[in-house]
Amino acid sequence: MFYNPALLPNGGQPKISVNANIYYLQSIKIINGSGSNHDLKSLVGSTTPQLIAGNFQLKINSKKLNFAYGILSSSIINFQASQRRDEKVNALSDSYSPGPESFVGQFILQNTVKEFTGVLGSGFKISKKMSAGIYVEGTSRNQAYQLNYIGRALTNPPVSDTFTLVSTDVNYFTSYTHLRLRFRGGLAWDGERDHLGLTISSPSISLGGNALLASDNTLNNFRFSYDPGTYNFLANTRQEKLKPTWKMPLSIGVGYTRDFDRTQLYVAGEYFFAVDEYNIINPKDEFFIRPDTGNNASLTQSLLKLKDARRAVFNIGFGVSRQVMTRIVAYFAFRTDNTFYDRSKFYNEQGFAPYTCSWNVYHWQLGVNYKTAKYNLRAGVYFSHGSGNKYTQEINLDDPSEDNLFQGNVHDVTGKYFSVGVMLSYVHNL
Repeated sequence: MFYNPALLPNGGQPKISVNANIYYLQSIKIINGSGSNHDLKSLVGSTTPQLIAGNFQLKINSKKLNFAYGILSSSIINFQASQRRDEKVNALSDSYSPGPESFVGQFILQNTVKEFTGVLGSGFKISKKMSAGIYVEGTSRNQAYQLNYIGRALTNPPVSDTFTLVSTDVNYFTSYTHLRLRFRGGLAWDGERDHLGLTISSPSISLGGNALLASDNTLNNFRFSYDPGTYNFLANTRQEKLKPTWKMPLSIGVGYTRDFDRTQLYVAGEYFFAVDEYNIINPKDEFFIRPDTGNNASLTQSLLKLKDARRAVFNIGFGVSRQVMTRIVAYFAFRTDNTFYDRSKFYNEQGFAPYTCSWNVYHWQLGVNYKTAKYNLRAGVYFSHGSGNKYTQEINLDDPSEDNLFQGNVHDVTGKYFSVGVMLSYVHNL
């Protein structure tokens, strides 16, 4: 899927390749993600078909052209975590509810992203050592993002009074499917022992999609320190058939390979340009906040938008292969997956940015290839890890109060990512 299309003229015998992660385990832990000793932990294991790819030849005007295709199914992230605090907390003003109250806070965060991509490309010779190529890439991106929080406190009344419930609910859910198109062009220079490559990938072209958004927010019997009144609030909406957008920026990649007697060394890098803030999902300015004052509808879009913005990113990869036996070649590879997330790229804090793993991740792979005349069989393992200390809490259960809507005073905490898996690939020569 990341092949330089300029190498397709050297595709050789037509073949088909089936690749899969037989099993993988993905762990994401956000330390104190919803308060002290309230980590957000997600541990997901699965079997995932990953890639079917191959090449074929067509004769056009007595010339043979090599074409390649690929179909990739990838699970980008699957995060599901929850936390709860149930104890006596001084969450209400002592002016009307002295002492700690019975408090319950419960938080759920889910974020799932999957992509399905198809690629078709071809290449041709420019000279004996130089070739060029191009491929088109179509991708379906599916994301479901949900944030749910409830906070409850019972007042401490005099003996003759009944208990009063003070509560808040925050629920935001969105899911979308977006289709996009992208083109990649490449040049390759093939020397005796040295090989160079250059690729340029276009910004993505949106082909449409469909999105759903639902949100519900309530306040019940709240009293703020700066206002003596009692407040009740309701905001609710559900919007269908929204038009989503997901942008991929212009990127430029370079690669170099050096051949030795039984070893090859590989190095590659790709630079992704920045993306200015835009809305993945643009809600309609419909009736949302009750009671309606006549101006509330104008707030719907800014409060409920799903937004994205990215800084420029440079990723590198390094690999080595060595023939250890007549039929067996061993491989080792390392690559970076640097985060594009930068909160300073956003204009303000309104709306939702659907990111969970907002730090750099590093991938290591080790495998072997067994070759026969009819097929190649490849097996390997991979290991991924990363951490960062700038994950901003959505909720902090440490210090709920009416002035912060029982959501606490949030701050940055540390997140950790870990993934391990077993891979298998079968290449059949047609």
